[in-house]
Amino acid sequence: MDDRSKGYLWDMVQSANALREYTTGFDLDSFVEDAMMRDAVERRFLIIGEALIRLRRHDPTSADQISHAERIIGLRNVIAHEYDRISPAALWRIVQEDIPVLREELVRLLASSAPSLPG
Repeated sequence: MDDRSKGYLWDMVQSANALREYTTGFDLDSFVEDAMMRDAVERRFLIIGEALIRLRRHDPTSADQISHAERIIGLRNVIAHEYDRISPAALWRIVQEDIPVLREELVRLLASSAPSLPG
């Protein structure tokens, strides 16, 4: 895996980390009530989706190792183009249930691309 591919993966990991950090101490009700928080969360979903689109174009083999890639890109497209269809409750569920799994998958993918040490 080349540096560009690793950069896209790193961007996704950083956004997953930010989602966890941003939402710590929130629950669904406080998330729904906080427009700025929802905007920040949506921005991070946009970054994850866009980085995956770019990874897919540049390195389809690596992109194919990411579970639910189509759904991730689909969410990005809804946020970018069909903003009126966004469900805050659905975003909250994704942050709580899916993002931790995605983050671990991305970290493993990055780790597997690290050069092995001689010895």
